[in-house]
Amino acid sequence: MKRIIVAASRRDDIIRRRDEYDRKKANNEAIQRKQYDAYAYDQSRVFAGVEDAIRTQLGDKLGELNINVDSRFGALLSVKIGNDLGGPRRDPNAALTWSWEATLKKDGTVDKESSSWSGLEAVTMEQVQDLKRSVEQLEIINSMDWKQLLDVSLPNWEDYIDDSQLEDLGPRPDFDTELMEADLEDGIGQNVLF
Repeated sequence: MKRIIVAASRRDDIIRRRDEYDRKKANNEAIQRKQYDAYAYDQSRVFAGVEDAIRTQLGDKLGELNINVDSRFGALLSVKIGNDLGGPRRDPNAALTWSWEATLKKDGTVDKESSSWSGLEAVTMEQVQDLKRSVEQLEIINSMDWKQLLDVSLPNWEDYIDDSQLEDLGPRPDFDTELMEADLEDGIGQNVLF
């Protein structure tokens, strides 16, 4: 049996093109990742500013509340506040597990909703005190100017995208098939086993 030695220049050329394509593709992905990271960072700064404003208004009544600021459909801002955002209730003295949400709609109006999955438990004085604390928190939350809090400028994704930095690579050629074909072509007329 003879060993096939493909002409080094042809095989090396395919490998060189493959490696170059993969290098350029990795470079494009790194550029896109950097652009997305810049966008996500600026967006998180806006979210943190809204969260800080809510925390300030709640002041010493904040307690164990969780605040989650996010965008909806990439354009609308939404805030969810509650004592149940972190999973199942852990405090046996909690009277009510609840969440409250405000979303700025595209027409500029604010949509509010609240929910509770736990049902009321008020059989101990600790639970009654917890219920009073929840009522105080909800009074403050409902009195906030949600239009003002949510009507902030969010970063625009298109401002972070610069496709001019990307190399147009087209679809990835099937380098494995090209290498196999080169091996086969070099083996034609040879007494070899594939």
